[in-house]
Amino acid sequence: MTVSASEVSWSCAPPIVLDVVYFVMSENEALSQEQNRENILQFLGTLMHQLNKYGYCSIRMGESCTVHLKVAPKIYDPPPVQDQDVPVFLKDKQNLKLGHWDLTTQQILSYIDGFKHVAKIAGEADVEINLVKSCLQNLVHYQVIKVIPIFQYSNVYTTRPDIQTLYTNKRLQEECIKFVAKKGSLQPPNFRDIFLLYCSLGPGVTVKDICSRFNPHALKIDERKLIQFGLMKGLVRRLQKYPIKFPGDVMTSVKLQQLYPWFNGRHSYDEICSKTGLSHQDLEEKIETDPSIVVSWK
Repeated sequence: MTVSASEVSWSCAPPIVLDVVYFVMSENEALSQEQNRENILQFLGTLMHQLNKYGYCSIRMGESCTVHLKVAPKIYDPPPVQDQDVPVFLKDKQNLKLGHWDLTTQQILSYIDGFKHVAKIAGEADVEINLVKSCLQNLVHYQVIKVIPIFQYSNVYTTRPDIQTLYTNKRLQEECIKFVAKKGSLQPPNFRDIFLLYCSLGPGVTVKDICSRFNPHALKIDERKLIQFGLMKGLVRRLQKYPIKFPGDVMTSVKLQQLYPWFNGRHSYDEICSKTGLSHQDLEEKIETDPSIVVSWK
């Protein structure tokens, strides 16, 4: 049974389909004639097939009309950049064309070294921090940088399932060896040593513990670059500490009480320190004086 275009109810068709049909019929006088409208159904079938298979189509409709369509990917804004985030380049910094970026971005690019957090970059570059975060979010969107947690030797990291990829992917291994090699070493580190260090990470084990146990420098490995590479590639993740204040009548200093609004389990040590100017050690010492505060790792 053949169904003509005149018998088809277009009321249920998506607006984009109707727009395409009306455009084609308006541009191609022959198709607008009743006896040729069956070709519309064939056109729509080809249109759907090519868009679903290739993501684009180029369909000639007569001598004077060619329909070019492409499915544009839905792009989401990256998560907001936080004061305590550390930007790290995903591309070679030397290959970036400064003229392609706005003046504020050009001003802060030289301060990105993979270890300075956003608040510190804003201070050193003498740029308002919200502008810095906006510029960095734009760089994240274009996959020029990625933001990772602050590195400290007291940090605790754990491996992710993708660590298996490092074991099986030779190209990733070569990239890792080159990236984590200690600066000035005449020979590259051994991959076995690199993988051993990654597998030694886990709850309760700080970077300082790893350094004391294995001495990465003797293995020609830069432990800071080791962690940085693991975070960039999704091989490891940081275990963050979140203080939680429970009701209690413990006598504490006024300065500690001023920090209580931060102790609701939603703010990590990194965030609290970047907002208040305290060091991790100072914050840790203050929290230890109050038994009504517990720390959650996650």
